Amino acid sequence: MERIVLYPGIHLNHFKDTRFKYESFSMNFICSGPLYDLASASLLSAILGCGTANHPTDAEMAGALLDLYSAGIGIRGYSEGETFIQPFSVTSCKDRYLPGKTTVRTQARELLFEYVFSPYTEGGIFKKEYTEQQKRNKLDLLIAEKDNRQLYAIKKCCQMLCAGEPMAAFSERLEKDLKKATPRSVFSFYTSMLESAPVEIFYFGDQSAEELKDFLCAKLLPLFHPKQEITRDQISLPKNMPQRKREYIRGNQSVLCVGFKTPITRNDERYAAFCLVREILCDSPISLLFTNVREKLGLCYYCSPVFFPTKGMYVLSAGIDKKNTEATENAILLEVERMKSGDFSAELLESCKKSLVNVLKELDDNPAQKEDWYLRGILTGDTLSPTELSEKIMKTAAEEVANAARTLTVDSIFLLCAVKEHQKEVLS
Repeated sequence: MERIVLYPGIHLNHFKDTRFKYESFSMNFICSGPLYDLASASLLSAILGCGTANHPTDAEMAGALLDLYSAGIGIRGYSEGETFIQPFSVTSCKDRYLPGKTTVRTQARELLFEYVFSPYTEGGIFKKEYTEQQKRNKLDLLIAEKDNRQLYAIKKCCQMLCAGEPMAAFSERLEKDLKKATPRSVFSFYTSMLESAPVEIFYFGDQSAEELKDFLCAKLLPLFHPKQEITRDQISLPKNMPQRKREYIRGNQSVLCVGFKTPITRNDERYAAFCLVREILCDSPISLLFTNVREKLGLCYYCSPVFFPTKGMYVLSAGIDKKNTEATENAILLEVERMKSGDFSAELLESCKKSLVNVLKELDDNPAQKEDWYLRGILTGDTLSPTELSEKIMKTAAEEVANAARTLTVDSIFLLCAVKEHQKEVLS
């Protein structure tokens, strides 16, 4: 990878790759610190997709992309800890694979720049109809969150884990903030993003870095304003005592989430060892939780992990019968203690090392996942390549894995408790 400064706070990450018929180009606006506004950012991401000044509807833009041999554009934003990433990406067929002198690279990028610089507006702000429609869509999604019980339970556990921090505050007041948003307020956020947000650009293809640099310096002049520094997430510190909460929902299956804190993030020297902790404990199909808690003890329907590498938060979720709540929690904590004491076989450790290295090797065949890897590294200050992390993983000793596991502290436990239809008094 070649990393080039186009302007302070605007970087081009150039990957020369001639293996594929398609090339990908993306611009990622990093909305952190004062720019982290979950409601405005998520609405902006949705409104931008409604159309541009030259292509006022999604259907018109889709037709224009079809004319470019089905080029694809993505602008769906997402949160990473206390940072919102607003991407603008385009994938198009390389010109050398097209008939005659056909070219699509420049035309596809021009369509992408329409989304960045020329969204559809009325009266100098976003169209009211588009804004209100996306507000309704977002609010409907919030109402429907409990339909995906696992994701809802993880969200509630995360709010407990980082209570009092921006990540929880914006999540908890999201509905209220969405209702207050206006076309003008979202457009104001958009202009602030263009002016102040750092930009990470990724390119995977056969265009030279120098040629692409010259092209971008001419096209991105409107973004050449002083950029704010990327605000790194504050590591979430453990509570003095674990906190417990539960909510009730009609149904048969409950969801138990056990949330842990760790000081280990991606830029920590112990990160390779912690990757192995996660793989041995729950990530792998031969993990301790899957093998013992699900298969041997039959206490859960599934066990699934989520790690927040910018915050040092780790959540283990399990689909359970309500009657197995205490037994499942105890079994999960027992396996964590086994990790801390180094009670895992050399064969399991070796298998998990090979599994992790294979996953890291596969990144090289998927530009989108490779971009995600490096972008997360930029957010955490981690400079390791997948190859370098693989080498560290293979050299990690069992005692280093146990030491990394010892950093895990139980912090928050959330139960989404299923009740039968007749137990209405519990739900009231």
